[in-house]
Amino acid sequence: MNNYYAVIALLLFGSSCGGHAGVVAGGTRFIFDADAGSLSITLKNTDSATWLVKSSINNTLQWPGAEPIHGMTPFTVTPPLFALAGEKENKIRIVKTAEDLPVDRESLYELLITAIPSGKMEKNSVQVALRSRYKLIYRPPGLSGIPEQAYQQIHWQWRQDGSLEIGNPTPYYVTLTSVRVNGNIEENAGVVAPFSQRSVSWCQNTTLCKVQWRTLDDVGKELTAMNITLTQAP
Repeated sequence: MNNYYAVIALLLFGSSCGGHAGVVAGGTRFIFDADAGSLSITLKNTDSATWLVKSSINNTLQWPGAEPIHGMTPFTVTPPLFALAGEKENKIRIVKTAEDLPVDRESLYELLITAIPSGKMEKNSVQVALRSRYKLIYRPPGLSGIPEQAYQQIHWQWRQDGSLEIGNPTPYYVTLTSVRVNGNIEENAGVVAPFSQRSVSWCQNTTLCKVQWRTLDDVGKELTAMNITLTQAP
């Protein structure tokens, strides 16, 4: 069977499309600045064929540590569904439609983009639609501090039961990237929500707890690593 797989490639700002064929977005995470009123995102079709693109904002978050969200999603995407011709670009626009978001901290949502090849299927072929999930962070005006420095203020505490408690005293969401504990990489480390704490089991059955972590700035660039060596707290 000749399988035809559709691929959505993740594209960093300033990066090349390379050899990826499909729909690429102008970023890996997006900041909705409340003062701007709306957010526009460029999608580009690097393939020669037309693709159908569907976009939506979800409350169901995939990142460990994200605060649960209840109620209706306070954003809409326009256009929610469109055909993107080969080697063409189009923009989607995200608009805030509700006023009940916290004003003292950031809120995290998921931007979901699905692309489906719209060409005629060949006999004995399969078309697979793949989805890309992006962080959409709503940032109200007047928050204290500097977003890129929030990860430097993360608090770590190693408990007697082997658990690590991570605290974020800032109003910003901190994405934990390239986390190493005693030299071992922790996959899918997740996020630390504003003014919150979360517990993880990264230092079980060990007599030493060395943690290294990074984060991403607003355009997805990884920042300088931070390091800490912990002793167990009572």
